[in-house]
Amino acid sequence: MNTLKTNPIVAGFTCLFLFAGCEDHKIIPQTELPPEVTAYILNNFKHTTIAQATQEREGLGKTYDIVLADGIILEFNGKNEITEIKGNRAIPDGVVPQKIRTYVNQKYPGSTIKQWQNEGNGQQVKLDNGIELKFNKAGDFQRIDQ
Repeated sequence: MNTLKTNPIVAGFTCLFLFAGCEDHKIIPQTELPPEVTAYILNNFKHTTIAQATQEREGLGKTYDIVLADGIILEFNGKNEITEIKGNRAIPDGVVPQKIRTYVNQKYPGSTIKQWQNEGNGQQVKLDNGIELKFNKAGDFQRIDQ
């Protein structure tokens, strides 16, 4: 016997989970960004403007992808915290934790950080020479990831 035809409650929950799991990307105006996201951008990227803001629904939460006019891409999680910064050139020093910047400056003088990512249990940076470095949550170096 087909459960979905005979049990409307099961059918309703099945549809709810299917729709909640679907990703929904939409371009939004800057005015619809959460205040925490806007404040982060204004504090750390004063030299540029927002070219595009995208909101994505993931389950019951929302994430935001921001493209700045200078080509830097920012990703914010459902708690409106920065999780990734990508650039085709050096990203501003102030957006990378001090401990990581110090390590990179000491071990790779002359190199710049083009990407920073908070992976939940650790952090990662990508240098302009292509080297990817992994750090723990506290910013202690762990390994080179190639």
